[in-house]
Amino acid sequence: MPNFVLVHGAWQGSWLWSRVAGELQSAGESRSVGQVVAVDLPGHGSRASEDLRRITTEHYVQAVTTPVQVGRLEDVVLVAHGFSAAFIPQVASELDGLVNRVVLIGGELPDDGRSVYDGLSPWQKLMTRVFKAGEKGILYPEPIFKGILCNGLDRDSTRLVLDGLVPEPLAPWRTPVARLGFETRVPTSYAVLKRDKAVRSGLQRRYAASLQGAAVTEMDAGHNAPLSHPSQVAELLLGG
Repeated sequence: MPNFVLVHGAWQGSWLWSRVAGELQSAGESRSVGQVVAVDLPGHGSRASEDLRRITTEHYVQAVTTPVQVGRLEDVVLVAHGFSAAFIPQVASELDGLVNRVVLIGGELPDDGRSVYDGLSPWQKLMTRVFKAGEKGILYPEPIFKGILCNGLDRDSTRLVLDGLVPEPLAPWRTPVARLGFETRVPTSYAVLKRDKAVRSGLQRRYAASLQGAAVTEMDAGHNAPLSHPSQVAELLLGG
């Protein structure tokens, strides 16, 4: 019976997965579904009060592996949205034998030795410098977030996103990625979000193409597809 571990991306929190989690739990009435765990990364959601200056990629990895290990979960479907795809290879490596599938949704997964920051466009790099929130991290003004994270969302969903955003720690953005060939050991799926304004769809296609043997699908959605298309995302996670 698959257990689902859902990991949000930059600036957001486990609340991103509330609708998808509901869909998965409802599906459990007629299909085989175990636990659904939506993780709050350090400095985000319920952990927003933590000191962002001390947060590293290793802390992110630990935040995902801990509930799996403590809960003794097996047959895990590991799901990453946006930025969190960058450290999912490390998570899959540490949970070797426990993860039976990885799903990346609009995931940022640079080549080995390159960081997410390296893959930003010149405009995005400029924005990270202009809107650096002191030593705490990066936080753009609301109009920018509304444009890149909320296209395709209704008014209530847009408010949910904007009210839940927090500064993003700097260190994980600059940490070089170690892919570790995870997709050769664990079946991997990549969902390209065609209307994404945060991670360009062309870049997503390049990431997807670099994953050996990955199943690639495309969704007519913006970056926050888990909110705008929860049924479609849930069906993808269920293997539909």
